[in-house]
Amino acid sequence: MVMSVYESGVQCTLVGDGMVGKTCLARSFADRTFPVKYVATVMDKYSGTTYVDGNKYGITLTDMAGEHDDLATSTYKETDVFVVCYSVVDRDSLDSVRDFWAPEIRNIAKKRPVILVATQTDLRKDTKSQHVSKKEGESLAKHIKADGFLESSAFAKEGISAVFKTVVQSSLRFNKKKCNIMKRVFNR
Repeated sequence: MVMSVYESGVQCTLVGDGMVGKTCLARSFADRTFPVKYVATVMDKYSGTTYVDGNKYGITLTDMAGEHDDLATSTYKETDVFVVCYSVVDRDSLDSVRDFWAPEIRNIAKKRPVILVATQTDLRKDTKSQHVSKKEGESLAKHIKADGFLESSAFAKEGISAVFKTVVQSSLRFNKKKCNIMKRVFNR
């Protein structure tokens, strides 16, 4: 029996370099708070809900440290959708998505949906350094074959809802494709 996303919820894993705002994004969605001090994450879990097309969906978020290990590999295999984060004020984190995170996910989780999310957009105006533009993010999303690209600011509470609605929509599309493939294979 194939369970729908509506019945089982969506398992979502947030990955990206350390200090790019993954925990702030997760907490802004799950409990509507913004952490005021940085605490390094090994692996934390959060849950929240969102509505898509009038239906309520539960999302379990796994917030992974900015490192890879055996724990990450097992978590990746249970994930429905990946949210890969970079900070708009940390160009190295953008490069890490292209050079490390996207290949890492594709190596382990193959065809699972990936949503690329630019974080900390509220800091663009506060920094004198060269920030990552929206156009660069969109270009990277195409390069890594992401299912979506969004910008967000957990501090300003902008784009959070859109990120997690996109997570649910990507999961629904992925499950529909998977179901159609199973039907074709077993209806022969």
